Amino acid sequence: MEMLDKTIFENRKYHKILGSFNSYFFTFDGSRYRMQNTKDLMDIFEGSEETFRTYFVDFFKIDIVQTASAKQVSRLFEDMSQKITDRGYRLLTLDGETVHIQTKEFSTRQKTEYIALISTNASVKDENLFVEKFDGLTNLYNKKTVTEMITNKINVSKQSGSLFIIDVDKFKECNDVFGHAFGDKVLVAVSKVIQEAVSGHGFAGRIGGDEFICFVDKTEEYDVRNIARNIRLGIQWAIPAINPGSVVTSSMGIVRIPQNVSTYEDAFKIADKCLYIAKSRGRNCYVIYRPEMHDPIIQKNDEGLRDLVSGKSYAESVDTELEILALISTYKAKAKKTVLVEKLVLKLTAFLQVHKMTVFKYDGIAYNIAYSSGHDDINFRQRKLSDDYFKYFNAYDFFQADNINVFDTVDKEKYDMYLTDKVSSTLEVLCKNEDGKPNILVCYDVFKPARTFPKQKIVFGIMVARILSQKGIF
Repeated sequence: MEMLDKTIFENRKYHKILGSFNSYFFTFDGSRYRMQNTKDLMDIFEGSEETFRTYFVDFFKIDIVQTASAKQVSRLFEDMSQKITDRGYRLLTLDGETVHIQTKEFSTRQKTEYIALISTNASVKDENLFVEKFDGLTNLYNKKTVTEMITNKINVSKQSGSLFIIDVDKFKECNDVFGHAFGDKVLVAVSKVIQEAVSGHGFAGRIGGDEFICFVDKTEEYDVRNIARNIRLGIQWAIPAINPGSVVTSSMGIVRIPQNVSTYEDAFKIADKCLYIAKSRGRNCYVIYRPEMHDPIIQKNDEGLRDLVSGKSYAESVDTELEILALISTYKAKAKKTVLVEKLVLKLTAFLQVHKMTVFKYDGIAYNIAYSSGHDDINFRQRKLSDDYFKYFNAYDFFQADNINVFDTVDKEKYDMYLTDKVSSTLEVLCKNEDGKPNILVCYDVFKPARTFPKQKIVFGIMVARILSQKGIF
């Protein structure tokens, strides 16, 4: 049976070779390369990838100074090592000729090898060329190719590793503010950071406009966190170098194989849900899936999405907003406001999902605490409330940060100030009088973990702050 299997294997290999009428070919068995010709099937070379690659370039006089050819040589051998076949490559030689390579796989029950058929100055179908494997902007693998590669790693080779789904935070806003040309530069910079972070450990691809995916051969949490941290901080550092006025961050969902899942489909699904958790936690962070911690959150998020689709969530929000506005409307200038304020703040903080609400009153000289929920009158902002404090406020007199980690690379003093009181997310609204002078500063704070403020709640928080200012409650 062993002899029969070997004979069948050799016959299938030679059938593929001779049926293509190529002059040369090389095979790869998972560890070594062997090159032969089709005239007498004599071995020309046999060795490791490193030695064969050098030999291959010299033998065919490949012009590796030419960027496209150099990249295709690299991808050819990377694909062979990843066991990705049925691809075509076109290389230029120093003599001006064209070398075409087509890769195939052949196997029996007991053995699998990979073959590259080589021809010079012959026509090939353009749809299988190297360029179709890569994203034209970032030069990472495109969605089809990277999906095939990761599926092969997890489903076929059963290789352990970690799957990352990475999303650029608020990329649409970045495009709208700085333009699409800048958006392209952001994507290129992001792809370089990701490529450097996973280099030597795996590979990456672009699967959507601002969404990336990568697979690394690490499963220990320490190693996975290091890669994720390098990506997060690398992206945050890279973009201001392009435009000092911009801050771009990223969110990641990560799942480990086979600790958590055993198929690519399940890995992608869970990593995508972890990405959603990272977004809801204020962006600019990563979530490594832990069933005991994240399954309840995923279930709750799924229920929340169903409530959004049905309209239940919107209807409940409207009811709560009306209750809060009704409480404010009961205020009278001469009435005691202590009970009203406590009841109002309790409902408002619960609705906005914040831990603390602080109100500062401006007396024409300084900002003093008029109200602080759940804390003493000593406030971490108190000594910082100078004109410089408001430099991050927009033209509409409010500032919102889903995750104060955004400051750890752009403003260390501001970052440390928030850390003093363990604030992770904040919405701050400066309300002015009719004459344009400051009246009150209302701050809504979230402690760890950070949380993204939904747009409708940002709007409502600003509106309530302005009504409080107009009615003179503080």
